[in-house]
Amino acid sequence: MTDNRASRKRLQVELRLPNVDALFIPPATSPMSSEFRTYSHWSGLEYIASRLYADRRARSVDATFVLPPAELASASHAAVEAGIRQFARSRIEEVEIEVRADSSIGRRALVLGLGVAIVMLSLAASVARGTTDGFAVDTVVLGLEIGAWVAVWFPLERVFWGAWSHRRMRRDYEVLRDMEFTLVPGDPPSPASGSGWTGG
Repeated sequence: MTDNRASRKRLQVELRLPNVDALFIPPATSPMSSEFRTYSHWSGLEYIASRLYADRRARSVDATFVLPPAELASASHAAVEAGIRQFARSRIEEVEIEVRADSSIGRRALVLGLGVAIVMLSLAASVARGTTDGFAVDTVVLGLEIGAWVAVWFPLERVFWGAWSHRRMRRDYEVLRDMEFTLVPGDPPSPASGSGWTGG
């Protein structure tokens, strides 16, 4: 039971890459190529990160990178590992900057939104008290109340939902940074079909 649970928390991926750079940069693969896949517009690491984002159960990654023999001869495991860690650290820093930006913009927008909401709710109360009941009056009051909610919704979404979403992304890149991987030789890309890569 413990082994089954552990396997469900480990994302296993196999990527067939035309070169080591395809780990970090999307390969120049034409959709007309027989080796083009639906995810070929991603780099290998961004593809794995997207898989992690989609599967919240995954807590670690076990990846196999299949490279042409010539590429494998010039790419050491240590160099690839250093590149992966550097890539992940760069993306983590980018996420942290986005979190700070969302927090700053969200707080300022929240102050403005609360002010607008107070004005709109005051107007709604004034309209409701100052006139007789009727469809038009009810519509105006409802519209002002909805407007007040909309005024605070965007900043609340920016502060809370944005921060939560970015925390998820940071966690994915932390898993990516620490993932285990194996480099294995494979057939070189066919010159007739163009370079590309496939993944599991």
